[in-house]
Amino acid sequence: MGNVIFLLILSLLGQTIGFEALAARFPDSVEKKIIFRGDMARKMALLLGFEINQESERLYPLGQQDTWAIALREHPRDPAVVSDKNRSNRIHYIPKPEPYLIMEGNWLDTHTGPSPGNPRFMFNSPIISEGSTQMEWARLLNHLLAKGRIPKADGRYWEILFKEDIADQGNPLFSITVYRPRDKDVPPNRKGYFILMRSNDPQ
Repeated sequence: MGNVIFLLILSLLGQTIGFEALAARFPDSVEKKIIFRGDMARKMALLLGFEINQESERLYPLGQQDTWAIALREHPRDPAVVSDKNRSNRIHYIPKPEPYLIMEGNWLDTHTGPSPGNPRFMFNSPIISEGSTQMEWARLLNHLLAKGRIPKADGRYWEILFKEDIADQGNPLFSITVYRPRDKDVPPNRKGYFILMRSNDPQ
């Protein structure tokens, strides 16, 4: 895990870092549209649980770290002004005539943070608790875990329950990971899962 994920986990666990220190270590939020076409779009649609022959659009509310980064971008002197504003990213799948999968909204650009990643851009879910009302995230969680959990990959604060990568000729294009904070370290109001999506821009 890179430093970026470590900061996300600390925040989810309710552990605090000074505002200036966190801002200095956190990647920038950027608005971006990423488009996959053809067979790659189909692969993405299957991985994300879309019906392969049906056009569909889903909205995924962003986690608090992404929302905070957006607020820092829009109001750098006082991010609290809009940090509680609801934000979502959109994924739109179009199967015909040529499959398209469009992911757009706000992403964290890891190349502006302390540990550049590949894939470069990322966004994450809020905590997805049992019986969560975050319908799209909960549906995606159930879809991914039904594909089969991987052997536990434990860290100090988390375990990885699912991870899948999509590449093109060896070049990473997309990855999705399901995490669960370790129960013994988690406040009762923060128990659950979260999902991290990472993507490069294939264009």
